[in-house]
Amino acid sequence: MTTKSLKIEGMSCHHCVIAPRKCFEMLDGEAYAHIEVGKANVSIDETKADSGKLLETVSRTGSR
Repeated sequence: MTTKSLKIEGMSCHHCVIAPRKCFEMLDGEAYAHIEVGKANVSIDETKADSGKLLETVSRTGSR
């Protein structure tokens, strides 16, 4: 497992946490994210999930 800490801009409340959490749950492979307002700590098994797809998911979520 690889762990990454991500800064997520544009989050201001607990409701902002729900959208990225749902996106992480839909990723293929094994990924776990602890998401708080403004940041996420993500653990990912890179043999089963793509870290590039993870970052793309966070980016897309932030643009909604």
